Amino acid sequence: MGDRGQVRLKSRSLPDLYFYSHWGATDLPWVVAQGLERGKSRWGDDEYLNRIIFSEIIKNDVLGETGFGIGTILHGDVWKVVEIDHEKQTARVLELEYPEDENEPPFWVEKVSAPFADFASQVTEPVFSH
Repeated sequence: MGDRGQVRLKSRSLPDLYFYSHWGATDLPWVVAQGLERGKSRWGDDEYLNRIIFSEIIKNDVLGETGFGIGTILHGDVWKVVEIDHEKQTARVLELEYPEDENEPPFWVEKVSAPFADFASQVTEPVFSH
């Protein structure tokens, strides 16, 4: 099972990067918002901000061998994606939804879209403690 989600980092000059969380999709928007706030002085520096966001995601399990990952593609088993667009300095939350007709494929729905400065006020606080 799991609560799988990813953060997609769209860079100005680097290929897209994805941070994976096996158990934290529900709270991922809030965790990313905390990383954005903590990294406010690095909003113009993609690489540093990416590291700050990832540190926020793994902060309670830095030495763990499972549960988190870094990759270059969207996993097929995630239901929530938080997208960071460094060039536009925006963040958005996408959730996978399933149509009533089981013959139709699932589709992504935008739930939140905001500038970095407003993102935390647009997402809910964590359900689980991290």
